[in-house]
Amino acid sequence: MIQHIRRYKRMLLTLSFLGGFGMLILSGCSNPSDSGDKARVEGYATDENGNEGFEKPASGVEGATVTMVRANAQGNFESVTDASATTNASGHFSLEADVEGEENLIVSAQKGSQTWRSHISGTVESGSTVRTAPMTTETSVEAEVYARMVARGEANAWSVSEMKSDVNRQVAMATHGSATAYGDLASAFRNKTEAEAEALSHSSVGLTSSQIDAIASAKAEAQANLESELYAAYGNQSQTTQAYAEAEAEVRQAYESNNADAEARARTHTISGKVLLQSTSSLNSSARGALAQRTSLRTATALDAAVRAQMQALGASSGEIDAVASAGATLQSSIKTASTVGEVKAAFETYHNAVLTELSNSSSINVSGDLVAEIDTSVNSSSGARVTLEAAISAAISLGIDVSAVVDAYVQFYNSVQSIVESTLTSASNADVQAVASIMILVNMST
Repeated sequence: MIQHIRRYKRMLLTLSFLGGFGMLILSGCSNPSDSGDKARVEGYATDENGNEGFEKPASGVEGATVTMVRANAQGNFESVTDASATTNASGHFSLEADVEGEENLIVSAQKGSQTWRSHISGTVESGSTVRTAPMTTETSVEAEVYARMVARGEANAWSVSEMKSDVNRQVAMATHGSATAYGDLASAFRNKTEAEAEALSHSSVGLTSSQIDAIASAKAEAQANLESELYAAYGNQSQTTQAYAEAEAEVRQAYESNNADAEARARTHTISGKVLLQSTSSLNSSARGALAQRTSLRTATALDAAVRAQMQALGASSGEIDAVASAGATLQSSIKTASTVGEVKAAFETYHNAVLTELSNSSSINVSGDLVAEIDTSVNSSSGARVTLEAAISAAISLGIDVSAVVDAYVQFYNSVQSIVESTLTSASNADVQAVASIMILVNMST
């Protein structure tokens, strides 16, 4: 397992040699301009807390001075050009500057004592135009976390895309102004990325390094494309919502195109989400609740698809599959309204109970409902696989976050549940055993 970690740390380091986001050449983010040998950066400065789920119609900040800075090796912001621009009544700016060859670039707007920042994801090169996401409290917090990543040599494209995807308006509002929180988030997203890389490479999922590289690159590209689309959708909530949905769809397609089906995604998102939350235990409850909500929505989407597929494999009726789908929809809606880690956990527990009810009471599948209940009771007993999993995770974080140990704990959980199912369903077909095992693993590992 140590070899897996070293290999994927090398992979993440290789991605960082590409300059993180700043050196990625992405369609839709950099376009030819008529600015000669200068690069043009366009965007908006707004008084919004975030770009998704406007609390009110976005209001531009007029008269802010916009400059371009970079995150340096000390985690600070330093000027890279004397060029500046001023925002108009809608908060729009167009800044032209000669910054050829510069990396880790951030656009910064200041008016009075207030400052807004946004990390530039597109390639900033002479003769091209880059359009950034509207500057908000969210993008300002992301820029601060990014600066800490740069200082630690961890600003690779994958970790940065994970950070910018998960730090939403709620996370930003709960951490804004806290240097300690920025540092904790930088470390947490490094751990999250390492956990996902190892989980995907483990034999329980079995992706190759090339497939994992492809997923990482697709995530970075989807994030950069999203920021360009957010610029275009400025002030239009329906277009903004659509831009976020399309970015999520791009990422799901990247997993599917690289042999990571819904079950693999559910397992991987659960592990990486657990590592992220364990790595942010020092943050306030509002921040952790927002992170749990954000990461768990992806888990819930994959979980729903995976469980429905296994119910179908078992021969469940359309009504039973519809009931499971309804439980999945309830899970996702409950997570969307959750504000604490406890509420997110409760939503998964409710989903677990609903699926178990359908599986136990099914009149269509060839597995005894009593045996299904017996399996779940064994998994959740005081000495069962679920308790053992939580104990192993606690041990893995007792002296810091041991990503490899967390992944190993989940793999042991898979194996334990598989053994319980096999020893209980002795008369069932191998296909039914595998389907039941998958469902029991999925609904119990996420609670």
